[in-house]
Amino acid sequence: MTSPCTPGALLHKQTKTFSDSFRNQVTFLLTGDKASGVNTTPNRKIIDSSTYGNSVTLYNGLNSTTGAASQSSFGPYSPTDGTYLPNVHGGSLTFSANPDNIRIAAPAALGTGDFTIECWIWLPATISGSTKSVFALSNAANQDLANLGFNACMTINRQLQFYTHVTKVTSVGVVPIQQWTHIAWVKSGSYINLYINGAFDSQNAANNLASYGLSGSYPVNYGQGVYYVNKGPNNADGMVCSIADLRLSNIARYTGNFAVPTQPVVADSNTHVLLRGTNANLYDPRAQTPYTFVGSASIAGIGKNGTASMYFNGTTDYIRLNMNPSILRSQTEDFTWEAWVYPTRSNVGQFCWNSDFQVILQQNTLVPTLTNQYSYYASGPALTLNTWNHVAAVRNGSTLKVYTNGVSGTAYTFAGAFTASVGYVGCSWQQTGQFQGYMDDIRLTTGAARYTANFTPPTAPLVL
Repeated sequence: MTSPCTPGALLHKQTKTFSDSFRNQVTFLLTGDKASGVNTTPNRKIIDSSTYGNSVTLYNGLNSTTGAASQSSFGPYSPTDGTYLPNVHGGSLTFSANPDNIRIAAPAALGTGDFTIECWIWLPATISGSTKSVFALSNAANQDLANLGFNACMTINRQLQFYTHVTKVTSVGVVPIQQWTHIAWVKSGSYINLYINGAFDSQNAANNLASYGLSGSYPVNYGQGVYYVNKGPNNADGMVCSIADLRLSNIARYTGNFAVPTQPVVADSNTHVLLRGTNANLYDPRAQTPYTFVGSASIAGIGKNGTASMYFNGTTDYIRLNMNPSILRSQTEDFTWEAWVYPTRSNVGQFCWNSDFQVILQQNTLVPTLTNQYSYYASGPALTLNTWNHVAAVRNGSTLKVYTNGVSGTAYTFAGAFTASVGYVGCSWQQTGQFQGYMDDIRLTTGAARYTANFTPPTAPLVL
């Protein structure tokens, strides 16, 4: 095979699969065999599931419509046993960079009565800078404060906040990092009430609307302009986060402590907006890590063992993982990272965790190498250009090895720790050296060295 099928040309689907004795230790898996929508950038078509079916547009910053907000299988209801199904377990919206945001133009008017803004949120790390918006309304497209409807947001200390023209309401409780948390802002009569994980916040007694700009000198005409998700009026910052089941209702759904949802919410006649994040067309069945396809990375109609794969153009494309710390349960544990790769150019950049773990292709040699930003560790035999190659990087105790098509290269002894926070597929930790070509069956197994000697690479689509 000297060249791949052109994107859009589907290969015959192979149905052979195999069971995996390490399935409970797989922490990330992307396989083109699960994909749909050839020639599309995965997971970008975000829909509003309310009866209004509002138009949703992805933005990058204030004016660019090239936003990379995405959706993934990672969510508050995701199973841990690999049995994920979008309609059963939901999903989430993933924002991997601060400028990325979502806008809903010309929504149905919310009116001046009660309302509820609620969602699940997952923060990969602490936040910094200024106030971070979750959901906001501007009564005009220019986002200035004179046209502010409201901003349901979070302080840099991760306290919930609600503000309009005059002043703000701030919670006592804080939103924890690296875990799913349900948050809600509820207008009930003359009060704005803040909830964290169903708990009624203690500041409610001070939240009289006459004092906070929702009546009197600054009347608000809710819902006559633009709704913003992860970006507020006056260009307030968004954040790196995942958001699930974002729902705006025209009633006060909660008037006291409540049990948080245990399954995906559904739209009813009071739902004005519902962003569930369940429309992903390429998802990780383990559903424990949020990820975003950046640039024009797309689904191609060529797969090593299945029907499709992921295509990277070598300049702008990669996958970013806002990595859950559980993806590496111990920084010194065994692991196996592997993928089928079809390089169409000799270059660096394939997979990495921060700067201290990278699997790269050495420039002009196609030698797969496990390295950090300063020195090489282990290397495998050179890959062949314009054909499918299986690459595996394995830690077995203090031994690091890289295998090409099941054949080991030079081993390296390393007893140190590998950290995990942000991961990349298709580029280096600095988002440079982009890979050009196709990838399929990208899998990370933690706590296990799958391969300790030469082996025959998988011949069927990977499953859990």
